[in-house]
Amino acid sequence: TPNEELWYPTVDELLDAGVVNDIVNASDILPGEYGSISYQLKKFFADYGSYEYIQHCEPNVFTQMFDDLYEQAKGSATLIELRRAIEHQTESVISDAGQRTSDDAVIEHFKAEFNIVRKLEEIQPILAVQWLHPARYGNCDYSRHVSEDDLCRFDDAADRVIIDAYTKNNPALDTDAAKTLMEKIKDEHGEFEYMGSKNLETEADYERHCDAAIRFHELILAKDKAAAANLLRYIHSRD
Repeated sequence: TPNEELWYPTVDELLDAGVVNDIVNASDILPGEYGSISYQLKKFFADYGSYEYIQHCEPNVFTQMFDDLYEQAKGSATLIELRRAIEHQTESVISDAGQRTSDDAVIEHFKAEFNIVRKLEEIQPILAVQWLHPARYGNCDYSRHVSEDDLCRFDDAADRVIIDAYTKNNPALDTDAAKTLMEKIKDEHGEFEYMGSKNLETEADYERHCDAAIRFHELILAKDKAAAANLLRYIHSRD
């Protein structure tokens, strides 16, 4: 049976069936501060050097980010939920930094993301749709489908987006030029109408949407580097 067709019971279903007796917080079973939410957040930030720059350059932003994550995570029953809260916050940080980062960083992040999209679509299009639109179509454990090297490449690219936004004198977003190029790419695309992510219901819908997104990716990267990077910054500004 393919992995995607297996049934994965929810915590409530496991409890109702008597498979597990109770769910405990990590702090109940790990010694001292190691099980605390605060420790887990500090460990996450320490693992990503980019957050040091946010903490140094915008301490108020970093403190608010930490506090928001703490509030989201403190009621969680598992570390998985804490990780999901962190990932959601990270997406917001990258979106903001993506508007101000270097040409190289924003392009490499785009390449790393669509490297994963291509591979997920080859396995099953819905997986690629979930990667692109997790809030609308759900999420999954991508480590089951994507190599550690590809995921590390994506994480490193995201890290660089943030670092370059705070450490380099990068070109300012030229909104008018980005809009002009966007219209040109729409005309070249041929199936831009499939870029819309609402109301995707069938395997054919998922595949058309992924193919349209990949085609969009290819057309952007075929442009002049500076123009492509400017358009990608503009896309981040609309997220």
